[in-house]
Amino acid sequence: MFSLLASRAQTGGQSTEQTESVEPADGSEAVGDGAGADAAALVGSILDGLTEPTVVVDTDGAITHLNSQARSLFETTDAEAVGARPHDLWDSDVEDTVTTALTEGTDVQDDEATLTIGGEETPVSRTVTLLTDDDGDRVGALAVYDEITERRRERRRKRALEAYQERVLDDLREKLARLAEGDLTVDPSVPEPDEEFEAIRAMHEEFDAMNDDLGRAVYNIRQVIESLTDQSDDLTATSDQLAASSEEATASIEEIDASSAELADGADDLADRSERASATVEDLSASFQQITATVGVIDERSAEAADMAEEGVTEVDDAVGEIREATDATGDVAQRIDSLEASMAEVGEIVEMIAEIADQTNMLALNANIEAARAGEAGEGFAVVAEEVKSLAEQSQDSAEDIARIIDEVQQQTDELVGSIRQANRRVEDGADAVETVGDRLGEIRDRIETTSQGVTEITDAVETQADDAERVSAIVEDNTALAEEIAASVEQISTGLDDQATAMDEVAHSAEHLNVMSDDVHDLVDRFRLEADEEATIDEADAV
Repeated sequence: MFSLLASRAQTGGQSTEQTESVEPADGSEAVGDGAGADAAALVGSILDGLTEPTVVVDTDGAITHLNSQARSLFETTDAEAVGARPHDLWDSDVEDTVTTALTEGTDVQDDEATLTIGGEETPVSRTVTLLTDDDGDRVGALAVYDEITERRRERRRKRALEAYQERVLDDLREKLARLAEGDLTVDPSVPEPDEEFEAIRAMHEEFDAMNDDLGRAVYNIRQVIESLTDQSDDLTATSDQLAASSEEATASIEEIDASSAELADGADDLADRSERASATVEDLSASFQQITATVGVIDERSAEAADMAEEGVTEVDDAVGEIREATDATGDVAQRIDSLEASMAEVGEIVEMIAEIADQTNMLALNANIEAARAGEAGEGFAVVAEEVKSLAEQSQDSAEDIARIIDEVQQQTDELVGSIRQANRRVEDGADAVETVGDRLGEIRDRIETTSQGVTEITDAVETQADDAERVSAIVEDNTALAEEIAASVEQISTGLDDQATAMDEVAHSAEHLNVMSDDVHDLVDRFRLEADEEATIDEADAV
């Protein structure tokens, strides 16, 4: 490729009398002979296949070719770039490494510089390779401009990542060393990275996970050490208590041995009392059965009395109704008698009127007799009539007097009858009230009988419950009897085992002493760890000892 480029560069370096122009890489029309056009097309195709921006210059440093990556980087075209020098493609006064390489005759490798292209600073790495022909003569140079913005960023991130990794590992090593010395106060936190990008964040998460594991390990060890500390203290206290308890247990065994005989006697006495209690409970159960039967009879009698009281209340209500009806009828009679008395008064007035008429008739008859006497014979017939009229008037007056007398007697009797009737009504009403009172009393008696019946029912239930309780008590007493026998047998076994327990308590006392020594050893081992900031870890010193 370099030979081809050198040949093309040599052709490009000749005067324009032989070649007017080179074929642009963007495909524009080329001017020149056919061989030169084909070579230019081939060079452009080769350059466009490169991934980095690349420029070809002749021996004078003028650009003869550039690929599409270079046109994009320098924001130019073939027409603008071909014939210009590389430093004309950027705005800043940065030394042109192509001119340096051509002047000094040496290649340039990875020369970094910041170029201002289109007003924007772009860091690049420049590599210049000198081109020669088959005879070794220099015919130009190939300049590659590699943007190093991302590369710098990657290098910076790599350095930051390495520094952060080293810092975290140093911190972790320091914590592990302290932990190895028994220091349990280490802080399992991870330092935060100074920069923020994906790789360093992932590394932080990994280290954070590791430190979480370390933190859990430290926490678990602390829990174990603290638990062992507490347990060693408890172990010491327990061993002391065990020793004291063994002495107390030995004394108690002796007391139990002395009390076992008394317990056996008490068990025999309990069996005897249980038998007597069982007989008493049987008698009590029989009494409950009799009470239940008696209460049943009382309940039946109460039911009968309640029925009779109910019937009495019904009959009293009926009697009161009839009395009230009779009282109402008597009141009607009294009212009718009052009406009759009023009618008799009217008849008396009529009789008085008749008497007055009879008096007047008698006076007229007397006047008629006088006139007839004056008339002589002519008035005799009139005198006879007048005498008859007078006689009738006198009879009428006598009848009126008789009627008036009779009316007075009737009125007197009527007044007496009305008084008697009213008095009788008052007595009947009093009797009705009394009967109602009796009915109320009967109702109260009925209610009380019902209450009594309920109470009898409750008594029956209670007696039945007590009978059941008595049966359970009887069963318990029987169990107590059997238990007393078992207690007696157990007491014999206890008495037999007391000697074995005494021997065992001696062994417990010996174990308590050994346990006390072990608790001291555990406490010494645990005390080598550092649990608080003001403590010191002494594992190494302990191991040295």
